[in-house]
Amino acid sequence: MGQMFPVRLLGFGLYWGWLFLTCVSPSTVFGAVTCFGQPFELFELLFRLAFVLAIYALYKKVETRNGRNALMTIGGIGGPFATVLLHYGGYAGAIDVVTILMALVDAVLFILWLCFFGHMRVGETALYMALSYCVGGAICLLVQPMPADTRLVVCILLPALSVIAFHLSNKYYATQKDENELFEDRGEPQPSIPNASAEKAENSNGSKGELELPKDFAYLTRLIIALACCAFVFGTTSASLFNGFSTSLMPGSLIESICCVALSIVCCFVMFVSKQKQDLYQLYRLSPVSLIIGVMLFVFADAPIQTAGVFFINLGYLSFEISALNDFCIASKSQKSSLVRTFAIARIGITVGMALGWIACTGLHALAPAQTFFNLLLFVCATVIVVSSTVVFTAKEVFEARIVTSNQEKSERLQERIDSDAQFQADVHAYAELYGLSARESEIAERLLQGRTINYIAEQLFIAPGTVKTHMHNIYGKVDVHSKMELLDSFEDFRRKQE
Repeated sequence: MGQMFPVRLLGFGLYWGWLFLTCVSPSTVFGAVTCFGQPFELFELLFRLAFVLAIYALYKKVETRNGRNALMTIGGIGGPFATVLLHYGGYAGAIDVVTILMALVDAVLFILWLCFFGHMRVGETALYMALSYCVGGAICLLVQPMPADTRLVVCILLPALSVIAFHLSNKYYATQKDENELFEDRGEPQPSIPNASAEKAENSNGSKGELELPKDFAYLTRLIIALACCAFVFGTTSASLFNGFSTSLMPGSLIESICCVALSIVCCFVMFVSKQKQDLYQLYRLSPVSLIIGVMLFVFADAPIQTAGVFFINLGYLSFEISALNDFCIASKSQKSSLVRTFAIARIGITVGMALGWIACTGLHALAPAQTFFNLLLFVCATVIVVSSTVVFTAKEVFEARIVTSNQEKSERLQERIDSDAQFQADVHAYAELYGLSARESEIAERLLQGRTINYIAEQLFIAPGTVKTHMHNIYGKVDVHSKMELLDSFEDFRRKQE
């Protein structure tokens, strides 16, 4: 898929560029747009939440080919049309319709691209998202000094070009993988290595069933709450700038664009210099520190200092968002759950947090636009950050996320070896002979090493799940291991010695 790297990178970046230029208030292209007498972005967030909830509820229809084509049509046609309406909406009195359409396009393009990035390997999702943010930020910075007519044309073209890039990337993926396109049934699951809780649940229940969220990953619920908390602080900052509670040397969209470039440099350093993918989890610890610094700087009335505060708040939020979306992707792949539904849940958390931030700040502004209320809002933000990082999403949850990532990375390495090494079955046979496994135990061991579940093995071999468990117990005893993870490690050690 390396040949499509520039296309998918640019495609998602085009979406972010469009979002920064049009949907972030005040817009650097359209100015301080209002809807129903309130900031445009506030109602765009509320309508976006409604559309993401609809995608979540209808995810089975959305992830079909017709559903994907519908999303592409909305993004490719609705995006340019909404941008034109946004330009003329203030004169025609149709800004409410524009807000709804912009929110719809925002919702569908995000889901489209995140589902595509959700098929990347461990580490690639976070890296590609960071680089896409960087492309979007660069587009925003480059377009800003252009003449007004040129900026409008660019904004009109960006969503259409983003959909074209998605279509090309999607087709290339289907061709190279020789399987259905991204939004079709993903077919046989790739080998996965469940953690201890997953294995326990599987052994006790016999099947995983359909999951709203991967139930074996308890940290995801806390991750959603923490993501919403960070989004709340981010939304509050944006609303503060729009409502005049604070001053800044540049619009929030430009500061966010600069943060995207800076964050992509950090991610590139981790992936290409340190080469330790687990180092990406340091972004979780960077986020609260950066947010707290930003809130503290926001207290000062000096414009340059407040600008620095906005920068740190943006950096803290974006670093947490990238890390969280990366973990949602890994959890979805590990449990073979719906990418559409998983990323819709993540987007719901983000949107709820931002909307609450805008509502809180806008409400205080309407009640009494005084410095006292601004300081109270900052105190609330600081409290939210501290509670989020010390109670909701702690080092324990980060550690569990790292374990899941490590297991998924091992699964992907094993899948690569299965796909590329014709000696796999021969090695399994030799491994079985070494430990004296029976013919039936060898069959089951082979499927266990491929990451298959108990129910899958039972169906393939026409035996009861309980019989599979009995054979697994005997296999573990002969090999002297206690779990699927240890069995996989033992087999990998055996193969290395064979080489």
